[in-house]
Amino acid sequence: MFRFENHPRFRRYHKEFWSIASSVVSHPDYRVLKSLSNHGKTDLYEHSISVATKTYIICKYLQNTPFKFINSISPERAVRGALLHDFFLYDWRKRKGIHLHGFRHPKIALRESEKRFKLGKKERDIILHHMWPLTPVPPMCLESWVVSAMDKLSAVDEYLDEYLFLKKTKKQSSR
Repeated sequence: MFRFENHPRFRRYHKEFWSIASSVVSHPDYRVLKSLSNHGKTDLYEHSISVATKTYIICKYLQNTPFKFINSISPERAVRGALLHDFFLYDWRKRKGIHLHGFRHPKIALRESEKRFKLGKKERDIILHHMWPLTPVPPMCLESWVVSAMDKLSAVDEYLDEYLFLKKTKKQSSR
């Protein structure tokens, strides 16, 4: 899996990223995400950190553009929203019956996040609309678009990582 944490730009902003992220990841309930699987063998904690780091790098890059609409992006709001976008606190794979997790979990994540954290308008938008186009309303702010894209990129990366791991394991066991 490609790790943005190892990217030279991220290393430059490492302290700043973790000063933003610490207010969320230090919460006792956030650690529950480490026990919940998400894409392939990746847990929700690792997935959320991955989305947040990718989001942070993109937002810092966009802040340096000459366009007012784009350079007004808030990396702080984007990181907090990215960390909480999948804060639904249950293992969706173990639910019985028909469930539409992809459609429902943004509202559940928002409800759980609002119980534990003070959220701004942009953070709410990020959490509610990160699954667009599954959610009928598209993201309303630039930060939401970035998180939505980085969530999809991370999911593909995590599934590919799992696929390549399984392929390698199968190849080794057939010898």
